[in-house]
Amino acid sequence: MPTSGGHRGQARQTFPTTVDVTDLERLTAREREVLHALAHGETNRVLARRFGIAERTVKAHITSVVRKLELSSRIEATLVSLHHQDRLNSCDHPSLGAPESIAS
Repeated sequence: MPTSGGHRGQARQTFPTTVDVTDLERLTAREREVLHALAHGETNRVLARRFGIAERTVKAHITSVVRKLELSSRIEATLVSLHHQDRLNSCDHPSLGAPESIAS
């Protein structure tokens, strides 16, 4: 396991922060929205209220994002979100290439 800083003798796990752009394009518009929102550190309940969907649906979207991007956890998805904020921001605006309809 790669190490970077930290205490002597302790290994730190590194997480993937980049994914192939074509993998991001495989996400639905709603999955991209949820992925983008993960960067703000909000709970599933807050995300559900923001998007007007059930908390269970938020969990399903996060699970789908993690699976499609071949990640291991929500934390990794959050790191990917932080790394790809510019690309995900452009998905919020139909004129910049986001699908016009949002499937939930």
